[in-house]
Amino acid sequence: MFNLNEMLKQKGFVLYENAYIVVIATIKSTNKKTGEMIQIWILVKNVDPVTASRKKLDFLNCGDCKHRHSKNGACYVNLGQAPLKIYKSYKKGLYYNGVDSVEQFIKVVKAKDLKIRWGAYGDPSFIPQNIVNKINQETKTEKNSFNTGYSHQWHKMKVSKSFMASVDSKHEKARANAKGYRTFRVTVKNDLTKDEIFCPSDTNKNITCKTCGLCDGSRNAKNIAILIHGSRKKNFSSVA
Repeated sequence: MFNLNEMLKQKGFVLYENAYIVVIATIKSTNKKTGEMIQIWILVKNVDPVTASRKKLDFLNCGDCKHRHSKNGACYVNLGQAPLKIYKSYKKGLYYNGVDSVEQFIKVVKAKDLKIRWGAYGDPSFIPQNIVNKINQETKTEKNSFNTGYSHQWHKMKVSKSFMASVDSKHEKARANAKGYRTFRVTVKNDLTKDEIFCPSDTNKNITCKTCGLCDGSRNAKNIAILIHGSRKKNFSSVA
């Protein structure tokens, strides 16, 4: 039986896996934009991320997202860096993967007082939503009042409204809002609607996701927009 001190030493946890995907939570992060948040990765299970994209298998963890690398999209994630490293670590058995992984993970989140970013790569809609809800409900405390997350699958799957609906046009934004989702819209210009604000980090680089928290879909706040960024931003096209 593992105690909390042993769990606190874990680099990550396997929260869920089936025949197609594996969901991994990594505890430490060097992502300057998010700050020190736990990162949740949804990866194709039996093929590394680079190969999965090349073979067009990334629909298994990203759904029909138009920004997938395999569709020559604008996804900012460098598959050959963190996703590949995490996949290799998973294959080496470096992450805790017990029948009580979710429960142990929750204990670590609360003990370390960390916030969670769902979907550092991959769409969190592919995680059983009862697992998402359990983790969110049990880790949100007075100190940790939010976890962030985004999904492009809001239009076709039953997705937790704790996630922001990722949209790429004003038309998509209106559809998602009508379904009860707050939205995170990528744009190429200054075209805010009256119920949107730009991501605070766009105007103040000292603000991180860890200190902001507006991208918790369950919060009562305005919708968020952000200017397209990343090395593949030239591949983005908007139909707003």
